[in-house]
Amino acid sequence: MIWQEKAPCVVMLCNIMELGKKKCEQYWPESVDGSMVLMDGKLTVKITEAAKEVEQNILLMKISITDDKGAVHAFEHWQWKAWPDRGVPEIPMAVFRLLIRLKTASPIIVHCSAGIGRTGSIVGLEIALVKFCAGEKVVLKEIVKDIRNQRHGSVQTDAQYLFMHRVLLALAENRKITSPEMSVFVTEYDKLIATKQG
Repeated sequence: MIWQEKAPCVVMLCNIMELGKKKCEQYWPESVDGSMVLMDGKLTVKITEAAKEVEQNILLMKISITDDKGAVHAFEHWQWKAWPDRGVPEIPMAVFRLLIRLKTASPIIVHCSAGIGRTGSIVGLEIALVKFCAGEKVVLKEIVKDIRNQRHGSVQTDAQYLFMHRVLLALAENRKITSPEMSVFVTEYDKLIATKQG
């Protein structure tokens, strides 16, 4: 898919192994020196820049794919290592900062393990953030409904749905848009997430 779509970046919202279970196949070499051959030798994958932590628990690695004719496609591989399956990250603004870094004209590839919970949440947030930054009305219920029409089960849990609201509120707070109701929601949200994840 990366080769076919010539995606400039991939966002991986899971780890290969989580809680002792395999969540994703590794589609890049084990080391910077190594390579991975795919499709009966038609594609070769190499790491061109080792993974480095660019934000807490978010790694950036640069990878290239070369076909058997010598054509090369390079892309960035972003991995969020601490977004729990069926859960939410601890830092709401980290999503916004990541999405800002990923601004590109081409479509990107986003995946987690099943492709609905974490993936649906970040895709929904990208849609919401584009609307928010354009000064449009943001109705997360409608955004989630729309993405569920394209990918059944997107935004898997109540915590993920609430997290999407929390990210937008963090963005509003960052822009000095506040209200007493927002403060109440944030307090209640933080309590709920602490209970669910602790």
